[in-house]
Amino acid sequence: MALAINGDEEDSEEEQGQAGKCEWQWSNSSHIRGVLLHQNRTKVTFHPNGSWGCAAIRGVKPLLPNMEHFFEVVMEGPFYGQARMVGIGTKHVILQSHNYDFYPLLGKDDNSWALNYNGEKYHAGQKEKYVNIPLEKLKQLHVGVYYDGLHGTLCFEINGERYGVAYNNIYPDLELYPMLCASSAGTIMTLTQSHSTVVSLKAVCRGAIRMAVKEEDIRHLPLPNHLKNYLAFRSNTLGSRESKKS
Repeated sequence: MALAINGDEEDSEEEQGQAGKCEWQWSNSSHIRGVLLHQNRTKVTFHPNGSWGCAAIRGVKPLLPNMEHFFEVVMEGPFYGQARMVGIGTKHVILQSHNYDFYPLLGKDDNSWALNYNGEKYHAGQKEKYVNIPLEKLKQLHVGVYYDGLHGTLCFEINGERYGVAYNNIYPDLELYPMLCASSAGTIMTLTQSHSTVVSLKAVCRGAIRMAVKEEDIRHLPLPNHLKNYLAFRSNTLGSRESKKS
């Protein structure tokens, strides 16, 4: 296939259909060393010719305030290296590290919130385990990002399972962008969907209840399991498995 500007290739009908599911794409990366865009700027190859550090990229436009946002990224294996991350951040996030500095760029300070491929979440220089991911069994990793811009709530979805709130109380007036970063050579990540909607009445009610109830007390509420899972940003299947263990 013939190459196009910025590393894009001529898109197949299937790739064009995939790009049509996205309300936004990744921003032009010509000024960032080690980032190559394909498929109408939905597919990113990091460090195609060898890695000298960590590189990041952000969406072409910020997430609108007071709305619900969701996007999904597929990470291709094999999985190794310090950083292969997806999350959100402000325009102040540094997009290029110094030579031989492979530390993750997302979550390095208080300008971004992200999840690494190994299940660790990062913000303000702090990392914490969010979910255990059996990487040795995976060829791909589907990571969904849900951000409630009205209540400042961020959670992640791993291979179709929601695992609860990663971060609360993100300041709603911040101008936030979808973001990726990677440090290992040949890392491929593809945006499969991205969309935003007006915050539903259901989500407004969830936010009000969560403000009145502590996270750890949600499971004690006199509600059906599917509603408690909704309040906790967890999948119904995950909640049922947890209830069997308790």
